[in-house]
Amino acid sequence: MSNLINQLTFAVFTTFLVACNTASTDSKTTDAMESGAAFDLASAKSTIESQNAKFMDAFKKGDSAAVAASYTSDGVLLPPNSETVQGAGIVSLWGSFMGMGVKEVKLSVDDVAGN
Repeated sequence: MSNLINQLTFAVFTTFLVACNTASTDSKTTDAMESGAAFDLASAKSTIESQNAKFMDAFKKGDSAAVAASYTSDGVLLPPNSETVQGAGIVSLWGSFMGMGVKEVKLSVDDVAGN
């Protein structure tokens, strides 16, 4: 039972460290900044929720490669009491969670702030 709690705690902790892949929105962000457009918190929250939904769906399907694709090319996982994980290691780490029987993760947005 303690092992399961440790595994779930680890899964929840690492889930919060997910770096969203923003490659497709970088030019939009740059264009908005150059045009002086205001930062839209509602749009940011919607984008985060959309990416979270893709991440959770990929995890539920057991697709560790799709889960890892949520990370930027330089994304890093910081698991507790372990070394950092990058690149192909991200696929392996999420695959190991799936292999341990974790079937689902839940990501939620409580608050978004920025400018």
